[in-house]
Amino acid sequence: MTVIKKKKTKPRTLTLAKANKIAMEVIKAGELSTELSWNAIVSRLQNFGAKIKVADDFYTQVEQIDQLLADDKTGIVNTILEFMISSATVPFTYVTNNKKLTEIFNDWSKNKLNKDFSIDIPVGQTELSSQYFRERLRSSFIVLNIVWDEIDGYILPSRMFFSNGGAVAVKSDKKRLNGKAYWIGDKELINTDSKSYIIRKPYNLWHEDLPTPYLVKKGVLFNALLKKEVINKQGEILEEIIPYLLLLRGGDKDLLNKNMLGDLENNLSALKDTLKQAKNSKKYRSERGDTILKGRYDVTLEHFFPDLSKVFDTKIVKPMNNDILFGLGLVELEGFSSTRTEAILNPKVLIAEIIDGVKDLTLLYEDVMRMIIEKNAHAHPKLNNKTIRLVPGVIKPILTDNMLRLIKDYSNTGQLSLEASFEALPLGFDYEINKMQRQEEQKNGLEEVFFPRPILNQNSDDQFGMPRQNITPNEIPKE
Repeated sequence: MTVIKKKKTKPRTLTLAKANKIAMEVIKAGELSTELSWNAIVSRLQNFGAKIKVADDFYTQVEQIDQLLADDKTGIVNTILEFMISSATVPFTYVTNNKKLTEIFNDWSKNKLNKDFSIDIPVGQTELSSQYFRERLRSSFIVLNIVWDEIDGYILPSRMFFSNGGAVAVKSDKKRLNGKAYWIGDKELINTDSKSYIIRKPYNLWHEDLPTPYLVKKGVLFNALLKKEVINKQGEILEEIIPYLLLLRGGDKDLLNKNMLGDLENNLSALKDTLKQAKNSKKYRSERGDTILKGRYDVTLEHFFPDLSKVFDTKIVKPMNNDILFGLGLVELEGFSSTRTEAILNPKVLIAEIIDGVKDLTLLYEDVMRMIIEKNAHAHPKLNNKTIRLVPGVIKPILTDNMLRLIKDYSNTGQLSLEASFEALPLGFDYEINKMQRQEEQKNGLEEVFFPRPILNQNSDDQFGMPRQNITPNEIPKE
């Protein structure tokens, strides 16, 4: 199936010169004071402006999103999306009831997947997860490609990657159970023994052929295009009026009354030409002393700068900023705010979207795990009887102080393992490294050296199960 894309046309730009020309043409055609003339001017001016419209077809929508993300003039969309992607990209751990099988799966997901695939493609499942969320928030058309190979005695995916959702075409096929066939270019996506595909549309109904991109569905794209157009217009105004303006005046009313102005017009014209020549000269910019002006006592130079407060008033873009933030999930929900800060921008909807994305990715990887079991049914029939679980890591950026306090309490009371507690710690704290360090400390007797003093040690009479004499090592005993 061939996808026909609309030809890109360069939007026409309306400058002040064009606006003046249009107004003069309308004035010549009739009286400017009539309502008809004003409507004609407004109509002509609007024809030169870019139309703010989200495309109707999916493929052009993806192109608009790509253009927005490549040069995000809103300053908001890319920032929030990158936060969502980095927060949701958590490591996954495989847990089975067989120690060797657990080691094989975890080693495959971290060190074998996409190894030697390409010089610019990272190894490991974590990097693959990052690409999932980027495509989810971009086109919302998830097409996972899986290439199978033998790894450590098992048939496992050697390569996994996501296709460009904006390049996938959907064609009706009555022979299929769902009546759809998916194509990339002239190649149909069909599962074989060596390659498989998994397709998901997280924001649409199952029967819909093409998905609706996340940014379109939430109204973010339209408001971003609207703000982008406003910023472009502000830039055009700056280009027209910002160049340096200098007001040159000569004489005053007293000199005029005394008829002492002389040939003022010619003198000011000559002085203006001299200033223009000096301003455009490289010498004017490089050597000292060239900015000194010699003139009559009644000649004044005034730096002139137009008032742009109305053009750049924050009230112009504030509603657009709010609509963009609301669309991305930073919206106030009555009854959910616990502080005044949260009442301004409550991120609970944004957090819910991040969590939902991690859950959807977990289900996707579980589908891959079911395919792994099917591929190994003949060589490893017992694999079907194994308990295999895929556990996502902690989404650290959304942890609150209360959550961290609860993790600490569960760890202290033994309801949470030490390894699970380490997952909530900031970057730099690793369970395996800490485990080796603690073992080394015990081996070198550092447990005895750094044993707490009685004032801090609740079990001051117990040293590793042995009676103590109420003193810590290296402590000076009382007489």
